[in-house]
Amino acid sequence: MRKIYLTLGLSISLCTGALAQNDSYFEVSKNLDIFTNLYKQIDLNYVDEIEPGKLMETGIDAMLRTLDPYTVYITEGDIEDYRFMTTGEYGGIGAVFHIQDELPVISMLHQGFSADKAGLLPGDRILSINGRPTRGKGIDEVSEVLQGQPGSKVQLSVQRPGQATPFSLEVSREKVKVENIPWSGYVAEGIGYVKLDGFTQNAASEVQAAISELKKSGSLRGLILDLRGNGGGLLLEAVKICNLFVDKDKLIVSTRGKLSTSNATYKTMAAAYDKDLPLAVLIDPRSASASEIVSGALQDLDRAVIIGQRSFGKGLVQNVFPVSYNAQVKVTTAKYYIPSGRCIQAIDYAHKDEDGVFTRIPDSLTSLFRTEKGRPVRDGGGISPDIEAGTAVLSAATRALLRNFAIFDYATSFKQQNASISSPETFQMSAGVFEDFRQFVGKGDYSFANRTEELLKEMEKEAESEDIRETLDPAIQSIRSSLEERKLREIDLNREEISRALRLEIVARYHYDKGRVISALSDDPDVLKAVQVLNDPVAYQRVFALQP
Repeated sequence: MRKIYLTLGLSISLCTGALAQNDSYFEVSKNLDIFTNLYKQIDLNYVDEIEPGKLMETGIDAMLRTLDPYTVYITEGDIEDYRFMTTGEYGGIGAVFHIQDELPVISMLHQGFSADKAGLLPGDRILSINGRPTRGKGIDEVSEVLQGQPGSKVQLSVQRPGQATPFSLEVSREKVKVENIPWSGYVAEGIGYVKLDGFTQNAASEVQAAISELKKSGSLRGLILDLRGNGGGLLLEAVKICNLFVDKDKLIVSTRGKLSTSNATYKTMAAAYDKDLPLAVLIDPRSASASEIVSGALQDLDRAVIIGQRSFGKGLVQNVFPVSYNAQVKVTTAKYYIPSGRCIQAIDYAHKDEDGVFTRIPDSLTSLFRTEKGRPVRDGGGISPDIEAGTAVLSAATRALLRNFAIFDYATSFKQQNASISSPETFQMSAGVFEDFRQFVGKGDYSFANRTEELLKEMEKEAESEDIRETLDPAIQSIRSSLEERKLREIDLNREEISRALRLEIVARYHYDKGRVISALSDDPDVLKAVQVLNDPVAYQRVFALQP
């Protein structure tokens, strides 16, 4: 160990001599020397045994947290997750999880992959993996164990809701490919729709293939490209997708960073696949990065009508660099600028407020830019839609029912009691099913007013500890009854919104994510607005007119 420290210290000393000519480099070298010696003293002298790797990773993560959320350390064990972000592929069982009651619970299955073929279902709770209990483990820990070399096997112990006895099964890992497009098709006569969930490799060719299929199966006279909830991915795929609708040699995005190697311009490379097809792009607050390049560039070039709500505002570019022992670091190296010249980055990570918090760039400090036809657009806060539609904010009641898994749990119960439902296009929530849901929530421990109910539970414990529970019990029960009545009133007041969330979750249990997308289209305000605009050529062209 001492030899290691001596060698590292000697290396740093040599570097110090070479770099001292530059104050900045000297400062880096000096602090590396301090860090190495600090690490050495802790390792040699701390009262308890430490885990050197874990300690160092904690230090690295803390250091990177002072920069921005996108500059991250990727350990050798995290490489699989990074590969998934860029290719859409990973070695695993094909299931998505969430944590509920301290256990990993299957949220969704990728159709046709190992977990689905093995008979696992959404709602199943994983009690152990390869004999190791999962209670208290985080999603990252669970995913790390489940992912692995295709062909290898994993042993699961599973508790299914409604069944008293857990069961065990062996599931083979395989190469799981998550498609960029869960569904495409016609949503109205002549109006096509493509739902794009990611920008992994081949996203552009998948979009082109989807449009080609729409042209073969009908008379396509307008297209809706849905980027809502799409957090981005590969920049080059975003450029290629724009190229489907914009002719050759059009600037789509440029990047500018501290180093000249980070500066680049990206133009369309080929003739457009269809430069005249009327186009509407849907965005929301979860549309970020590559989604904002596509929607922003098409807006700046006056090529598409942007519909929905303001996007997330991520105008930063990351590159991945190798570090020692097969680890990597993903570093923010530049900001990107779309054709009008604006950067849509919403948070200034170079500065903090007096509380030490990164804040959004205020609208008063944003700058005005112009689209190709002269329309005004602004920087500094995501992409603002040309037409606002729908709402990104659910009611407090719906958010509570989603957050505490009441809607998820009811869909699990519904599936156990109903072997099948109608198609995603036709399935609707009946009054009877909604009333059954109300009763389900009323019987369950699903909190709406979290703080109030927590205080009530604390009061019960205090009353028991002070031996006055019997005296206070009537008052406690009265408060609890009032809270339950309020809960049901909130459900009734937001019936339409809650019914829609329930319908989508139930449909997904039978028809997977594809079914959820199809079912959502029938009453989707953004889609309905896009269909209306695309069906009205005058209204469509009016969007691009320079307002007086």
